[in-house]
Amino acid sequence: MFLVDWFYGILASFGLYQKEAKILFLGLDNAGKTTLLHMLKDERLVQHQPTQYPTSEDLSIRMIKFKAFDLGGHQIVRRVWKDYYAKVFAFMYVCIYIFSRRNQLKN
Repeated sequence: MFLVDWFYGILASFGLYQKEAKILFLGLDNAGKTTLLHMLKDERLVQHQPTQYPTSEDLSIRMIKFKAFDLGGHQIVRRVWKDYYAKVFAFMYVCIYIFSRRNQLKN
């Protein structure tokens, strides 16, 4: 799968081989963080309910083991993001932009 190979290529360039790392999946609400996490874990596309509270998943991509934290993106959960920053190897910030009525109301 292209996405898995691309992700592995980036991590291999950092010298991660048979190592463990922690990754945070961050982004605004409904950006696709949980979907991306499960695509990396199960290699399948499934629609998920919005994340209500922080969750963690164990991923294993080739010889690299990850503890991935999906922290959710709604405003209340964003307050606890800072509690997860310690001892984290990487951040995956997922964003999507669709001009909609919601964006018009904010302006």
